[in-house]
Amino acid sequence: MATDGIVRGGYGEVTDPPELVSDASLLRDMIAGSEEALAGLYDRHGNAVHAAAMRAGSDRWVAAEVVQETFLTLWDRAELFDPSRGTLPAWLTAIARNRAGYFFTTSAAIS
Repeated sequence: MATDGIVRGGYGEVTDPPELVSDASLLRDMIAGSEEALAGLYDRHGNAVHAAAMRAGSDRWVAAEVVQETFLTLWDRAELFDPSRGTLPAWLTAIARNRAGYFFTTSAAIS
């Protein structure tokens, strides 16, 4: 980051600092293929997703896997997010709770 508080993207382009970019803008960029936008969403919401996985009863290793699966789902299916039905953080935590439940039912079936 430059000392003037402006983030300089690739090839000399100037972009807003990540904290000033909306979820909607990051999501739009991610759908267009921006891995940087996905990283920005992860940085912004990863802790909340991890907390949701832990509340669902996951241990920390399963919770880390749930976070990875949640953001992979976001990458693969972001166009399914409907902002009229809720916020992106709520959608991500719902995915995390569902993934955590899947891990529990799968591990119970294996045991």
